[in-house]
Amino acid sequence: QKVPKRGFWRPRRHFKELSLHRLQDLVRSGRLPVPKDRPLTVKDLFEARVLTLRQKHAGVCLLGRGADDFDTPLHIEVQRASKLAIEAIERAGGKIATVYYSRLTLRGLLKPHKILKKGQMPPRPALPPPVIMRHYTNPEKRGRLSGREGGEVVGPRAQPAPVGSDMR
Repeated sequence: QKVPKRGFWRPRRHFKELSLHRLQDLVRSGRLPVPKDRPLTVKDLFEARVLTLRQKHAGVCLLGRGADDFDTPLHIEVQRASKLAIEAIERAGGKIATVYYSRLTLRGLLKPHKILKKGQMPPRPALPPPVIMRHYTNPEKRGRLSGREGGEVVGPRAQPAPVGSDMR
């Protein structure tokens, strides 16, 4: 207690890991239904009980384990993806995008009934902090914000609709 605290503390973002091998098995077995009109999202994985996101998790990280045998064309949105996973999905004829969710928007996406029960408005999608903005604007990482300038994204008209706004 007499030693002063020095330095700084940076919170780490932990992701729930999902391999391509497990994802392909879930799709083939029918446990994870793939929507035809929109991409496969974290909400679909959560509703199929493929993963349970705890408070400490910031989303899903797609890993390239099983990339050699992956042949299922998927349109998927995750928070992080390895280079091997990106290459395997695109080689199979699918698309991948990395999307940022803050803790509040992730909770609003996965459990909208809790927010609506309190009478609150659904949260708007948040922009990533400047430290990780480079990841979501990088076309190699398949970031959703790639190809946009910083001021263009921050503008009020560029903000997407609130998460779960179609729930009302």
